[in-house]
Amino acid sequence: MKKISTLMLTFLLVVSVNTLDAQWSLTGNSNVTGTSILGTTNAFPVNLTTNNLNRMTITSAGQIGVGITNPSNIFSIKGSGGNPAASWINSGAPLFTGYGEETIGNADFLLSLASTISSARPVFIGRRSKATLAAPGAVVNNDYLMSILASGYDGTAFQNPAAIDFYVDGTPSAGNVPARISFVTGNNFNSREERLKILSGGDVSIVSGNLNMLASNKTMQFSNSAFGSPGMITMFPSGTSNKTRMVLALSPTLNNWGLQYADSIDQFDFMASGTSILGIGLATPALNLNAGNLKINAGNLNLTAGNINMNSAANTIQFATPTVGSAAMMTMFPNGTQNPTRMVIAHSSANPKFGLQYNDTTDQFDFLANGISGLNINPSSGTASAKTAFYAPKFYSTDSSSSPAISSNNNGTGHGIYGYTAGHFILAPNGISGVYGYNASFGYGVGGYGTEGVGVYGYSYNYSGIWGSNRDTTQYAGFFQGDVFSTGNYTTSDRKLKKDIAEMTGGMEIISQLKPKTYEFRQDGNYKLMNLPAGKQYGLIAQDMEEVLPGLVKKTEFDPNMVKNVGKPEVAAKLSGETNNQANDKADKAGNLPVSAKVEEKINFKAVNYTELIPIIIKAMQEQQALIEVQNAKIAALTELVEKLSPVSKLVVSNVKLNTATLEQNVPNPPVNNMTRIGYNIPKGAVKAELIISDNFGRKVKQVTLNNSGKGLLNVDTSGLAAGTYSYTMVVDGKVGDTKKMVVAGH
Repeated sequence: MKKISTLMLTFLLVVSVNTLDAQWSLTGNSNVTGTSILGTTNAFPVNLTTNNLNRMTITSAGQIGVGITNPSNIFSIKGSGGNPAASWINSGAPLFTGYGEETIGNADFLLSLASTISSARPVFIGRRSKATLAAPGAVVNNDYLMSILASGYDGTAFQNPAAIDFYVDGTPSAGNVPARISFVTGNNFNSREERLKILSGGDVSIVSGNLNMLASNKTMQFSNSAFGSPGMITMFPSGTSNKTRMVLALSPTLNNWGLQYADSIDQFDFMASGTSILGIGLATPALNLNAGNLKINAGNLNLTAGNINMNSAANTIQFATPTVGSAAMMTMFPNGTQNPTRMVIAHSSANPKFGLQYNDTTDQFDFLANGISGLNINPSSGTASAKTAFYAPKFYSTDSSSSPAISSNNNGTGHGIYGYTAGHFILAPNGISGVYGYNASFGYGVGGYGTEGVGVYGYSYNYSGIWGSNRDTTQYAGFFQGDVFSTGNYTTSDRKLKKDIAEMTGGMEIISQLKPKTYEFRQDGNYKLMNLPAGKQYGLIAQDMEEVLPGLVKKTEFDPNMVKNVGKPEVAAKLSGETNNQANDKADKAGNLPVSAKVEEKINFKAVNYTELIPIIIKAMQEQQALIEVQNAKIAALTELVEKLSPVSKLVVSNVKLNTATLEQNVPNPPVNNMTRIGYNIPKGAVKAELIISDNFGRKVKQVTLNNSGKGLLNVDTSGLAAGTYSYTMVVDGKVGDTKKMVVAGH
């Protein structure tokens, strides 16, 4: 404050004198005019001293320093220390800088005021406008109004990690400039984030970070209020009543999980995904457990009046599990009396003979209907039996999880599940099952798994050992992964099961279009799970066969999930019904799907019905045999005609060795650009040699005379032939020689 007073006194004493050489009078000067000055007329600074020490400097640039001879801005004050390094001012052109060193308080900025007026107080004002000082302009929404910045030196430069910023918070109007305060923290200017803001309307928001209590015994406290006055936390928005609203939500993305209050029914509800799990009514006191379990881990639950109602059939009441020999979870004996037969659970007071009964004498539980046991369970012997007058027990699971409705595990030598029924003649032979399985969706109806024994064993004395059926004709009644062995095989073929019966034609033409291949099955990746045969195979490609006989090709798929999870049908069923992205996304709050479970993509492929090729092959052989018989008849007739017309040739032919007549395969086959070459060899002594080309039905389409003997080459133009398979035959002196096949592709 002393330096500020000195500065103000200096400015009050700066007055002009009439002439440049006039002297300043301690009693005042009366010759001051409007053109008089106190100072220098050149580039030298003005220094004010006391006690022969420089106290204030006015530089030639107009910068004023108090306690500092080299001010860096318009007005600088230094309380103590040496000359400030350049890093103290690294950007901008501040109007005021203050420096101090060592002494506490030597760099403080203190505003003081003494007043009897209650509204009077020291004020630090930061004003902001648009445009210029001479003509200020109105600020707009989100304009900075002012900031308080904290800066620290990191050893190289000053960093600005924290600030309190003041913004325009809305649209200004005459007499109104709404404002908000933003608290910003971080490590430096680039990492700073807004942590807390107070809006012009009074709302307080924690933008990032958490609100933490720094000591474990601290709590967030509100002013305690008397009964009937506003509560410590009021939940109603703007006085609106009868509104259902969340009081506490887990997170912004899970805003329907947490505690909700319904004003219309005066009830608190604990919500899970928008569904009330537990409701506590205030107007009508009630505890409504809508889903899940009510667990009491210690102490007693005393119900003075009223009932405990479960609003969902899937809910249970759980008690702490005791150790063997300790007090039971629920003790049933009344007042210490032993060996009574008593109802544990009755339907109602009006139907006390319907429910669950316990007989202490035989250690047996009985499920009663009108006082008669329909099902009894003996914990001592481990047996359970259903009476003939009652239906055998049925187990239903209404839960949508993948957990099994019934799970049986036998670590001994007995069966896991054993089913037996005497059957019923009305529904015989296949209407009653010892074990019956049904699955309305993905998974098994009945699943079997064995590590060394049979996975599924079927035996029948008078009917089918295993019977499989499928309503969907595009699917299979049985799907076997690997080889299948059978001592016999029959296929449906009875006339009464068929209609529109007609003779087949064109068997040879169909067979000629098929393309037999050799190949090996893939054994890589998930293909090895299909147990495909190893080694060289012979067969047809489904896509090739589909072009000729589409009805004998069927689409199907192989699901690796069913193999990789053998013995875990609940996991396999879960995975087989979903895609990769869906299943691994759900990892699943209810624990239905292990996080480690991965969905394998299904292998889609096409299968061939080789069995129905048999009738086509039979028909082709019949057509071929008919063709052979016709050709043999023609050959015999031609031979007889030649012998009658040419007795000389008969003599010549008798001396010809036909085994020396050869016919080579045409090259290329099929022809390229309608041209192909046929090599041949005619034995010496032959009189007449011909090449006859016939179609697939034995009809002659071309006949060529071969004039020379010995080796020859015949160029054949096939442009006049339709696409198909042809045969060409050499005939020497009326005797049929070699025959070859030639394929003509489409032109």
